[in-house]
Amino acid sequence: TGRARAGDPAGDARAAPPPLRELDLAHNRLSGRLDGDALAALRELSWLDLSRNALTGPLPSAPEGAGFPPKLRYLALSHNALTGAVPLALGAACPRLVELRLDANHLEGDAAGPCGALARACARLRVVRAHGNAMLSGRVAARAALAAGLPRCSVGLDFGDAGEMRASRAPALLR
Repeated sequence: TGRARAGDPAGDARAAPPPLRELDLAHNRLSGRLDGDALAALRELSWLDLSRNALTGPLPSAPEGAGFPPKLRYLALSHNALTGAVPLALGAACPRLVELRLDANHLEGDAAGPCGALARACARLRVVRAHGNAMLSGRVAARAALAAGLPRCSVGLDFGDAGEMRASRAPALLR
């Protein structure tokens, strides 16, 4: 009859694949700009690592947070050539974000934005790393991170062995 039946091997082969939940494309020499529409279409993606490639241009930013998968918990874009500011719309796009890694790019702007505003928009955010960018850093970013309850925020200051600001050690450094 030409129709596939449940349990029929031919029918299973034509079934839609399960949704993509984790994508690790680190160290793959990928180049070009991030396509916000393509990323947002990966609705079930919770883990994305595009670090150590040759990605260029700004981070996707659109009104109402479009540009990133809404279920994203881990985003690593370190060691690329990304430019511009970290869009605060990222918080609206990824309310479940736990860890954001942006080290070694060409990002600019006030580091208090990613550490403070994103932490307030993403209640689960625990780690922001943005070493090696042109971001302004220092006490303002550290205080914004502490005020937002972000346990680890590093934006170019060395607060420990891993270069992360730990909330337990930061108050003494901010006096």
